[in-house]
Amino acid sequence: KPVKLLSQIIRAYSNPGDMVLDPFAGSASTALTCFLTGRDCVSYENDNMWFYQSVMRFNRVKDMLGPGQVEYLRTSPEHMIDDFDIPSLYS
Repeated sequence: KPVKLLSQIIRAYSNPGDMVLDPFAGSASTALTCFLTGRDCVSYENDNMWFYQSVMRFNRVKDMLGPGQVEYLRTSPEHMIDDFDIPSLYS
C-alpha cells in the first residue's frame, strides 16, 4: 500500500493520538504512516519474513529521520508526512 495514499486516508478518518488497527501488516505501510502522522497503531503479521521486513523498514526510517526529527514528529505529526521523502521509504 502506498504510504502517500494511506496518509490521506488515515488523516481523513482519524486524529493525531487515535489508534489504528491493521490486522494484515505486511511491510507495515499502515504502521509507518501512523508513526509519521502521530497516530498509534496495532498491527498483526503472522509471516516472520514480513515482520522482520517491517522492523528493518522502521529502523531505516528512524535512522533517516535522526533523533531531533523523531522528537519534532511527536510534537508536529501532521506536517511531517508532507515533508518526508516518500520514495525513500521503499529503498
